[in-house]
Formats: sequence, structure tokens, C-alpha cells
Amino acid sequence: AEVTRLFPNDVKGYQKFLKDSEARYHFGFEGMGRKPMNRLWDLIKELPGFAALRADQSVYAHAAKRVRDPKLRMALSFHPLFIGGDPVNVTSMYILVSYLEKAFGVHYAMGGVQAIADAMGKVIEDQGGCIRLGEEIEDILCKQKVVRAVRTKSGDVITADLVVSNADP
Repeated sequence: AEVTRLFPNDVKGYQKFLKDSEARYHFGFEGMGRKPMNRLWDLIKELPGFAALRADQSVYAHAAKRVRDPKLRMALSFHPLFIGGDPVNVTSMYILVSYLEKAFGVHYAMGGVQAIADAMGKVIEDQGGCIRLGEEIEDILCKQKVVRAVRTKSGDVITADLVVSNADP
């Protein structure tokens, strides 16, 4: 209704965009997302589908093909920003998120994403775990390819049954 009111000249293009989004959802999320891709051939077999859906185009380029108004183009192109992507460079396959939101709704954590991290931390601590934030790690100590401890920049060696880290590899 809002698109009809605000962008009457782009209603048909918007409807096409939504159909395109649904097609990408079924191909990419429901189709490929549920298949193992353990061999190169598994991926190569999907190339015709990518070609048919013009996965070579960016999210923004695809929106620009469907609607003329720059504000509506921007509104239809913002999803890649959630993953730190640039709508001008991220593949148009990512517009499947538009269908995903429309079909299943938008869900969020009450209190924001930090509330999830806090709740996970509480579970770990309630089970006797220890969380150290902001600790600079100098070395990850492994034995038989299993992490057994970490050495901090200050020289402390912290042994653990399990180490969770968000460090870049």
C-alpha cells in the first residue's frame, strides 16, 4: 500500500522485484541451501540457475532495473548493509532477504543483539565457565590439533576444555 501511495509509477516494477526476490529465495535458500556442496561439480551444476537469475548483477543494479525512483531503489537495496556489504557490489541473489522478511516476518531480540550475547554469557557462567573479554591472545596452544590453552599477551596461560574466539584466522 505504501509503495502504491508513494511511488505510483513504480508499482509494477516493485511487484516484479518481489517476484524476483521469491525466485531467488526458492533457488538459493530453499534449493541450494538444503543441498550439500561438497564437490566442485555440485556448485557447477547450479551455474545455469545463477545465470537465469542474473546473479552477476548487484542488488542495486537489479533494483534499478525494476524501479525508477531513487528513494525506492535505495529502500530495496539496503539488505546487504546488514552483513557489511555494499549494495552496488553484492550479488542480486541477496534480494532473497526481501521475500524471506515478507513471508516469515522480521524477528529481533528484545534488548538487541547484545541481549543475546549477555544471555549466552550467563549460561556459560552458570555452568562454571569463565569469560574474559578484551584479552589479547599471543598464542593458541594445541595438542593433537585440539586447542588446549591460550597464552595472553601478559604471559598468562589459560587452559580450557573449550575455547571460543572471534579472532580472524
